[in-house]
Amino acid sequence: MLERLKAVVHALCQDWDAELIEMNGEQDHVHLLLGLNPKCAPSIVANNFKTVTSRLLRKEFPALRAKYRQPVLWSRSSLLPASAEHPCP
Repeated sequence: MLERLKAVVHALCQDWDAELIEMNGEQDHVHLLLGLNPKCAPSIVANNFKTVTSRLLRKEFPALRAKYRQPVLWSRSSLLPASAEHPCP
């Protein structure tokens, strides 16, 4: 499932002119480090990524629908820090 998520995130990065710098996760959470286009609001990008990945993963992995009965997969929260260690290209 993480491999499919990574493929979806790569496609979203192309749509948003972003770079996937790092991705890792476990069964119950995921961390993404993205280089974003400065013209894009990070909160809007995060919301879009969560919406699209939730919709596609719940559609492709029926076990997620059974486990998470709500029509969402991710929580509403997100952490959007700026990182000097990984400047955007």
